[in-house]
Amino acid sequence: MSPRLELMNNNLMEILDYQYKKFEGIFMITALTALLVLVSLALVVTVPVALATPGEWESSKDQFNKAFQLWVGLVVAIATADGISSSI
Repeated sequence: MSPRLELMNNNLMEILDYQYKKFEGIFMITALTALLVLVSLALVVTVPVALATPGEWESSKDQFNKAFQLWVGLVVAIATADGISSSI
């Protein structure tokens, strides 16, 4: 194989590797964002119902606190994934 053809082949492999890494980052951010939207929707629906139902908030407060912690964790994970993918 000629040196010029070998150089072109190496450049093509570097470009494809870069594109694959970018795709992985975008897919991870998209999946995390979709999960964040689903958790947010669940909280928007269930928290007002629990607050309006007598005694429901007291009995399920711990579950809602875990859901809130999950929500905050997802926000941090999305920010971290975005920072990592933009630095690649």
